[in-house]
Amino acid sequence: MEFSDFGDENNGRPAIFKAIQNLMDVLGEEFIDGTGKRRYADTFFSVEKFIGVYFGASWASPCQEFDPMLVEFYNHVNQFSKKIEIIYVNSDEDTGQFNGVISQTPWLSIPFNDPRVMDLKQLYAITSVPILVILRKDGTVVTTNGRNDIYALENDAINHWH
Repeated sequence: MEFSDFGDENNGRPAIFKAIQNLMDVLGEEFIDGTGKRRYADTFFSVEKFIGVYFGASWASPCQEFDPMLVEFYNHVNQFSKKIEIIYVNSDEDTGQFNGVISQTPWLSIPFNDPRVMDLKQLYAITSVPILVILRKDGTVVTTNGRNDIYALENDAINHWH
């Protein structure tokens, strides 16, 4: 997002507020980190260029294979400045599985058994895992094949999404 994108006013707020609000309408406003601490959308949506919505499950072997690669990607591309935030949307079978996943990853999660999980799966027509949907800050979909992009392009996937 360029500085010129901040110019339009929306009820006394910058235009960026409307984009953030639209994305929060899709994802919600409250998440948890790997320690279980609550985090709120407005603390990070205004900084990152992309939001990755990661549909995964601890019991799925493709997720077990992809998770370490996604952690490496996330840490590398955010090394000098925050370019992407990942939101984990789980298909775990119990809180133990869910807590095991989130304790090993640097990104945020929608809490276990949160109604947003089913809403997001329906919205993005998720029928299997892992799926990584990449969104712009205004909520528009860049790709539903973020996982394949990371496999093919590794850390350069972030540049492919611009």
